[in-house]
Amino acid sequence: MDLGNFNYFDLKAFVTTSFWNYHYVKFSIMLFILLIFIYPLSLYTDISKLSFSSFLGVLSLLFVIVLVAAQSPWYIHYYWTKVYNEKIASTHLNLFNVKTGFMYPTYNFFTGMATIFYAYCCHFGVFAILKTLNHRTPKRAQAIIKTTILFDLSLYLLVGMLGYLSAPIKTPTLIIGRFKLFSSDIIFSFAKLFFVLTVLVKIPAAYNSFRLSFIELFLQTNEVSKKVYITLIKFLEII
Repeated sequence: MDLGNFNYFDLKAFVTTSFWNYHYVKFSIMLFILLIFIYPLSLYTDISKLSFSSFLGVLSLLFVIVLVAAQSPWYIHYYWTKVYNEKIASTHLNLFNVKTGFMYPTYNFFTGMATIFYAYCCHFGVFAILKTLNHRTPKRAQAIIKTTILFDLSLYLLVGMLGYLSAPIKTPTLIIGRFKLFSSDIIFSFAKLFFVLTVLVKIPAAYNSFRLSFIELFLQTNEVSKKVYITLIKFLEII
């Protein structure tokens, strides 16, 4: 199906009667957010200026995780009392049949692997942070790197297990997209907004860290003239 100059494999979200689901409305919102929030935050030459926005993003993410964990017992109880049926195999937990991760139409294995790779792609930013440490030593640097990786891994495992156990049938790709259990869940609506905020601040933080690492890798210094710096920024934006 063709919708203007845009072709999509699945257009269900773009052809409903809701005003917010028209493609030009969605793209206009994304462009507005890019120009007003993401692009200006990506122009900082000092990564420390992103400390507040990054801290806000971390708090937003923790809020989502805590809320998901707090609501999961109700979802798990609902599955075992309302959905599970011993005589119907399709309602059973699928813990060992891994082939379903490679089946059409979800291909969940590839979605999961992409999420893992994307989740850790920002860790090169730790090198820019390590340079700002007082008493910078290899031992302290290794401790920080190991702590961040283990902390992230623990959160991913926690959210992944809660997401599957709370919705083992038709498990959503994102846990914030699981079915609505409560008649009114305003708090979780705020959690979705906080999740968007987390993504917004993650992109500039990852980009700035990459840019600083890129400049130092090829120029062997992070002190460059404004003209050279702007030229490199334009080059990175093009690629």
